[in-house]
Amino acid sequence: MTNEAAIAPAAPSERLYSASQIAWATLIASPLAGCLLLGLNYRTVGKPRAAWQSLIGGFASLVVLLSIGLVLPERFPSMVFPVASSLAMRQLAKRLQGDTINGHLASGGKRASWWLTIGISVAVLFIIVVIVFGGIFLFG
Repeated sequence: MTNEAAIAPAAPSERLYSASQIAWATLIASPLAGCLLLGLNYRTVGKPRAAWQSLIGGFASLVVLLSIGLVLPERFPSMVFPVASSLAMRQLAKRLQGDTINGHLASGGKRASWWLTIGISVAVLFIIVVIVFGGIFLFG
């Protein structure tokens, strides 16, 4: 992913997702959802390669978390990974895009819709559940 210095500002007519929206998407669905929003921001500011990198990173982190989840004891607190992932994603979004998002908002740009954030998160969660349960059904 790229750092702040390489990101061009978005046009004020475009909408960017905030670090809070990215964190909530991560909490609701997984790091994949948060990285999807991060990638949409990169695409909006003209960084398609960084957008793809964030999607690949989100998918990789989801696979790692699912793999770790398979070997943990049954009594392990279920909210540890979502909360930790969400906090980490918020910090990552601030570090990678915080100045760009703040500058965009300060120049009259708009934040993306919270409804869209929730919709994307629920859609990603649905897709993950279908794939996981489909895999269990086919290979279990």
